[in-house]
Amino acid sequence: MEFTSRDKERNDTNLCLQKNYAYLHWSQGAGKTVSGTAQGMYRLAHEQTDYVVVVSSAISIETTWAPFFSTYRIPHRVIKKRADLRRVFPGDFILITLGRVKNYKRQIQKIVKLASRRLMLIYDEAQNSSALEENEDVGKLTKATLACFCSLKYKLLKERMLRFLKGQDISFEDLFAEMGFELEHHQGAVFKGHDDEGHPQLYWGRQQIAA
Repeated sequence: MEFTSRDKERNDTNLCLQKNYAYLHWSQGAGKTVSGTAQGMYRLAHEQTDYVVVVSSAISIETTWAPFFSTYRIPHRVIKKRADLRRVFPGDFILITLGRVKNYKRQIQKIVKLASRRLMLIYDEAQNSSALEENEDVGKLTKATLACFCSLKYKLLKERMLRFLKGQDISFEDLFAEMGFELEHHQGAVFKGHDDEGHPQLYWGRQQIAA
């Protein structure tokens, strides 16, 4: 039986839902928005979280996430000013840019505290914003995101692995520490290898998957 890319994406989504923390390394147009939305809706429907926060670049929020939610009538709130944070309700997807996370950090931290950290973070296009980057402004944006959401129970990261695949100087210890992942729960979960043609690949190690 042929194993299609859609089958792989469905399987990856199922694996993500069996863990509190997950990351998707899919190419552009492969369905990261759909998968992230599905995972958020699952967490909301099963009362595992009260809100789903999508943090991404302004262009991604405006051209991908917001139109997608509007088209499929998924409850969401695009945060454009501080007052918008007072208009979010349980069950909402909260769409916010990295810059506004930094500017509204205190208000966001208050929401996280009031919700007893029952939020899910979807950190989209994360490879473009890292506290490990040399750019000081980029680092400030990511550090603000970590200050707000590092303690959340559920996190979906998603393209940050691109840097690792390209062989750039970053360790899993740095990656997981940056995003607040508990490394001891992920040791051996993923490792980098190569296919028969020498192309880099990510492989799942021998990890326990919940039934």
